[in-house]
Parts: sequence; C-alpha cells; structure tokens
Amino acid sequence: MMIYDQKPYFKLETKDLNYIIKVSKTAQLEHLYFGAKLIDENYEALEIKLNAGAGSSIEYEHEENKVFLDLVPLEYSGIGKGDFRLTPLEVKMP
Repeated sequence: MMIYDQKPYFKLETKDLNYIIKVSKTAQLEHLYFGAKLIDENYEALEIKLNAGAGSSIEYEHEENKVFLDLVPLEYSGIGKGDFRLTPLEVKMP
C-alpha cells in the first residue's frame, strides 16, 4: 500500500483501489473517493461544489465559498455547528 500526500489531498493506493480524502479549509476531513484505481490526479474534480444550502442548512463559515457540513460527505462527524449527523464518539465526564 502506498500513501501519497499532495496537500490538501491524501491518497491511499493499493494494486486495484484508491481511497482519497481532503483536509478542507475549515480543517474537516472530507471523503472524496473510494473505488477502482484512478488515472487522473485532478482531485479537485471529485469535490462537492455547493452554491447554496438546502432547507434548514446552517453555514459553518460565512465566506465566498459557503460551507454546509450537513451536505458534505465528511469522514468524521463531530458535535458542532451545522452537522446534524450522529457523532461516532461522545465522552461525558462524571
């Protein structure tokens, strides 16, 4: 298995498969691709392009490129603003 670091993209590659993730500008891990080996290395083409939120989406960060965490395929869903999926880990202190 090979690991390629082409910031902000990371690609894990085996003989037959590719797994590609991206570290977004807001430090979120985004799932871009898992499947058969890719020839093209233009990973930007795999990214979700959002122009507007859907329904009751909440902007995570107000900027020119809008970020709506509930619409982005994240690798890890944490507790926080705009991501309404169940978090995989929650620690409660006694």
